[in-house]
Amino acid sequence: MRATLCLLMAAAALAADPGELVTNGDFSARGAGRPLPDGWIAIGSDGGREEVTLEELPDGTRALRITALEPGKRWGPGIGQLGIGVKGGQWYRLRFRARSDRLRSGQVYAALRDVTNWPANLLWTQREVEPAWTDVAIEFQAARDLDGKNSRLQLNFDGGGTLLVAGISLVPIDPPPPPPPPNLVSRTRWLARSTPATPPRGGPRTGSI
Repeated sequence: MRATLCLLMAAAALAADPGELVTNGDFSARGAGRPLPDGWIAIGSDGGREEVTLEELPDGTRALRITALEPGKRWGPGIGQLGIGVKGGQWYRLRFRARSDRLRSGQVYAALRDVTNWPANLLWTQREVEPAWTDVAIEFQAARDLDGKNSRLQLNFDGGGTLLVAGISLVPIDPPPPPPPPNLVSRTRWLARSTPATPPRGGPRTGSI
């Protein structure tokens, strides 16, 4: 009961985040007669056959179950949301929960795509998915501006099997801290240890430091 309450509180906090770019990321809103939650679309595979259904989890949250009934050729099924704009140079964090059910590839693809130029992805990456629910977090920097009217955020997979996803969020974040400068002292010591001393003229052929 306590764990369920914490999850519901987290979902409420997510919905209240003023920086949240995803609409209805917890799948709680669904209009009458709609098979999918408001704001979400099914992405068909290339020549395959798939099914996307909404289901309630034991903790009271909701998930979308994506099943490849017949695998596609070049790409597989998934879900997506249109209308998410990003700014070039800004860092973002994409979060979601995922679980596999006999997922042949064992991976989920996460992408932010330009529907006017499909190869020009602002995000295209993949993550391993386990049979148990896994929290996934992906941080990336937008290479350029992308207007919401030309964008599609998507999660999909290749091959057969079933993928369940829940709790999808995309928010702007501060850039990561820069890497520390090279340790010049350590490098100097390493060079000293690895460079033999120059023997004096006519002296011994070996030296020590």
